[in-house]
Amino acid sequence: MENTMQKKDMDTLTLSDILVDQKTLQTMMEEFHRVTGIGGAILDISGKILLSFGWQDVCRKFHRAHPETLKNCKESDLFLAGNVSSGSFKAYRCKNHLWDMVTPIEVEGRHLGNLYLGQFFYEDDLVDLDFFREQARKYGFDEKQYLEAIDRVPRWKKEVIHGAMGFCVRLAEMIASLSFSGIRFSKALFEQESVLTKLQESEARYHGLFECIQDAIVVVDAQRNIIDANEAFIRLFGYSTEDIKGRKSRFLYENEEDFLHVGKVMEENGEKLHFVKVLNHVRKNGEIFPSETRVASLRTPDGELWGFFGVIRDISAQVKAQKEREILQEQLHQSKRMESIGRMAGGVAHDYNNMLGLIIGHAELAMDQLGSSDSLYSHLQSIHKAAGRSADITKQLLAFARRQPASPKVLDMNAFVSDMFHMLQRLMGENIKLSWCPAEKPVKVKVDPSQLDQILVHLCTNARDAISSAGRVIIETGRVVFDEDIRTRHADFIPGDYVMLAVSDDGCGMEQDMLLHLFEPFFTTKDVAKGCGLGLAMVYGIVKQNKGFIHVYSEPGDGTSFRIYLPRHSDEEKDLSASMKIREEGSVGETILLVEDEPALLKMARIMLERQGYKVLEAGLPVEALRLAAEHHSGIDLLLTDVVMPEMNGWDLAAELRSRYPGMKCMFMSGYTANYIAENGVLDESVHFIQKPFSMKEMAVSVRKALDS
Repeated sequence: MENTMQKKDMDTLTLSDILVDQKTLQTMMEEFHRVTGIGGAILDISGKILLSFGWQDVCRKFHRAHPETLKNCKESDLFLAGNVSSGSFKAYRCKNHLWDMVTPIEVEGRHLGNLYLGQFFYEDDLVDLDFFREQARKYGFDEKQYLEAIDRVPRWKKEVIHGAMGFCVRLAEMIASLSFSGIRFSKALFEQESVLTKLQESEARYHGLFECIQDAIVVVDAQRNIIDANEAFIRLFGYSTEDIKGRKSRFLYENEEDFLHVGKVMEENGEKLHFVKVLNHVRKNGEIFPSETRVASLRTPDGELWGFFGVIRDISAQVKAQKEREILQEQLHQSKRMESIGRMAGGVAHDYNNMLGLIIGHAELAMDQLGSSDSLYSHLQSIHKAAGRSADITKQLLAFARRQPASPKVLDMNAFVSDMFHMLQRLMGENIKLSWCPAEKPVKVKVDPSQLDQILVHLCTNARDAISSAGRVIIETGRVVFDEDIRTRHADFIPGDYVMLAVSDDGCGMEQDMLLHLFEPFFTTKDVAKGCGLGLAMVYGIVKQNKGFIHVYSEPGDGTSFRIYLPRHSDEEKDLSASMKIREEGSVGETILLVEDEPALLKMARIMLERQGYKVLEAGLPVEALRLAAEHHSGIDLLLTDVVMPEMNGWDLAAELRSRYPGMKCMFMSGYTANYIAENGVLDESVHFIQKPFSMKEMAVSVRKALDS
């Protein structure tokens, strides 16, 4: 530039001859665009572009790429260049329908060039898309790409763009002031006093450029004292601008560790926004909230650090949603664990029931032959009783596996607990006081009495074992109505009318981490001699089978309270005794097709039926049963079949035979039947079913009931 000025006098110099360090000016204007988002250019008086910054795609790729639309651009440039005075600016809407603004650059009275800002719409402009579609058709632009480029054109409030243009007027005056006689001095002054840095600091604090951002933004100096913050920051933290300016930002953090960590990241980070981590911040009212924090350092062109720029996003909703997902995931895992153990327990109980059926059946047959005066009769009776107690154990396993078909009855919870109270007192022992607080009015539920018996026994046993010496256990009942709000506290609860059964103790209590595993099979805190960890798992299975819920509250040293909620029943239990009398007497000439794949059980059941006077056709497999039925021409009155068999299950066998013999009655027997007979673990009243193991009397009553139905 110095050689050029030596060769020319002032009258012949152009703007390109005297323009201060174009590379530095280009960098400064690009920085201006980075801070403001506004593009522009510097042109000499002939319209030659000396430098440009932040141009929109619609101008670069379309308007200035086509000769006709380029002519519109140049016409706009020249019109603006000749119609504005020094120290002011003018706006003009070009023939391509975008706004441009200009301020002149005059050196010692000579108009040498212009500084433009442009390629934008005002915020309140109604963009005429039909005009741009016509433009695309007229000049052969790709309409989709052209309209997408139009859509990316920024929209500015007038006060924002006018404020930016005011800055450009001052910048143009600064360029103009670097006259021919003092240009070297002005250049040195520009470098020494870091005019670019002053511009960056000024524009970083210009609120109009970041107030529209919804995330909280804060600007601090190198010592982390707050310089400025946007309105979103004020709303998020609850402080006024006066409260925070000049204060060290430590008060925004929950702890010193996070404050120091952010400082370390800020010092090491470059100018780009850098994610720190999820931090806990503190509002003015003391509320702590999680945030996603990003920071960037602010430096001079020489690399000197002068401050930091932070973006803080409240992620309370996301964190809450994540915790809810984790709870649901844990519930899913718990359900799968219960299902897995349940399958195992159900399978064991099924096989065990078959063996118990043989023991009970043959014991009864032997007792029937010997008579009560025989010396062996009492031994057989003991065998029979022991097998019956073992059958009760399998019922508990099946209840846990949710494969025990329930026989629900309408019960008054108050009356049921009262009837069991003396037995439960004996269960507690002498050192524990058992109290009973019934609901004021009857509270009815529909549940299998044996299941309710198990719930009470397991919960009372659990309460007793939690008390080391003397203590107190309270049993309560009540009616509770849950509305939709219950889901906010307990995600698995369903709104409705429930009967509550509570068992509370003042024993040792439990830690919160124990509560998470309380209903898992085989989880126990007791000594080996006191339990195996299946009791509460069985309670859980029974409650879920009856569409109920469990809530447990416990504190270490302050005892535990189990609250069971079962749906309240409002209808009276039907009295079937008057409408149906079950005859225990035997056959009146009926024929029964008996199907059982276990040979020993098949033989025993046949003997029992024949002793009742029935004619029995026996089959070891469903295929054999179908053959016997086809060969027997005198009719079959009842199909008595096992459920789980090879090749075909009992349900499918019954359906096949019923299609051939519509008048035939059906009755099922099994060690477990949930997957084959009962939907949701509750048998339909129309299905005739006998649970293995069964006595000869139970067999007689059930068969007679099926035949007489």
